[in-house]
Amino acid sequence: MATPFMPKQAIEFNGALLQELQGDVSDTIARDLLREELSPLTTSSVVHDNGCGYGAVTMCIDHVQWLPGV
Repeated sequence: MATPFMPKQAIEFNGALLQELQGDVSDTIARDLLREELSPLTTSSVVHDNGCGYGAVTMCIDHVQWLPGV
């Protein structure tokens, strides 16, 4: 199998580097989006997560106090 191409000037990428470069941008955007006028979650709500990123929106949803029983 061929070795994956990586340009010489490319920085080896990992999660720690991503966190250092972007800081809390994703967290801030998630919090701001959830403050918008969205319908409140109920026991029949479905949240679609496309699995992109490290889960900032999912973590933000977990920390929001929704309706009782949700």
